[in-house]
Amino acid sequence: MKFYIYVLLIMFTTNIHSQEFFMGEEKQTSKPPLLDNIQTGDLSDKTIMDFTLASDGDEVVLVFSAAGEQRVYAININDSNTDDANINTVSNDYSLDGIKTAILNTIAFGDIHIANIEVNPLTKAIYMLVRNRQRNQTAIVKLTNAGNDISVLDLSNIDYVSMKVFSDGLHISDMTFGDNKLFASSDTYSGENEIVTIPIPFTHDETSIKKKTSMHKSNWNNIFYVDAPLDYLCYGETSNGSKRIMGLTMCCPGYSIDIDDLTGIETLDVTEYFYFPGDLPQKVVAINTNGKTYMFSVYWRAIQRVGEHYIDGSITNPGDLNAHRHQLLPGGWSNSTPDLTEDDIKTYTAPTGTSYIMMSNYSESHILVLDNNYKLSLLAI
Repeated sequence: MKFYIYVLLIMFTTNIHSQEFFMGEEKQTSKPPLLDNIQTGDLSDKTIMDFTLASDGDEVVLVFSAAGEQRVYAININDSNTDDANINTVSNDYSLDGIKTAILNTIAFGDIHIANIEVNPLTKAIYMLVRNRQRNQTAIVKLTNAGNDISVLDLSNIDYVSMKVFSDGLHISDMTFGDNKLFASSDTYSGENEIVTIPIPFTHDETSIKKKTSMHKSNWNNIFYVDAPLDYLCYGETSNGSKRIMGLTMCCPGYSIDIDDLTGIETLDVTEYFYFPGDLPQKVVAINTNGKTYMFSVYWRAIQRVGEHYIDGSITNPGDLNAHRHQLLPGGWSNSTPDLTEDDIKTYTAPTGTSYIMMSNYSESHILVLDNNYKLSLLAI
């Protein structure tokens, strides 16, 4: 009798350990949620300054910054069903006139400005940040059914987390998501700037990983400035395997940073690899197409495509940064670098009488663009 009890105890103990081992394996291989320590509340009183979408391939959350705050809010938008892409995806010849009128029929803002556009990579729903002209009323508008149905994102009872981003005195200039991390740039011209990193899961009251930056500015005496913000940025992975943050600053030096350099306490000197003369960028995105990653920007009322060799880190620094800086467009106080090709810079102009004012990456072959007549369309790249 004792023998049988002993055998049963061994079998029971073995099964427990086997189950624990299996559960441990399963736990290790499961993906973390995008949000942790979730709160529920009313965020409808926030004045939204900018937003981006963050996706781990299975879920999507919307992250926005609010006026006067040093925090970002990551909210559950319940828009991760990939089957919805079947009805939301627009055709390559897609064109939608009168989007401004359609939005004004949905929200009573008097007049509006579309400050940003993002496309959900899983469902192909189109999200827009809409402001009134006084910038004191904002809304996130969602387009579904191939862009034909319009709704407003309800923030009155929403699941969210909020996270402190910058050191005191700094606010957000731009945000991007990639490699399962949120990246954000600060916006001060009167102190030290930072670029920050927040990995998933986004956890309520989490603080960011901060990196002070110093930007080389050929338009400001060809030296580095800690009070020169990085302004507009995007995430991209180049064909040489490098994971990078790239973008344009005001007036308009271009940069690219390996994300592995965004750690440590030392101030990061950011190389100026190229330059656009004088005007202000509106947005930048990185898209991999035909085996190369390019950076696209809304600039000079057109879409500008910067070649991969300016953003992949392959240009080394021999000590004279200005010698490496190529002016990719004419204007300002000098002409563009001679003998440039479309592999260096390519310009996509809007149809006659119009100009491009905003964009979003849509696919490997197309960008979603908005023109100054508030017409949405796809632009082949």
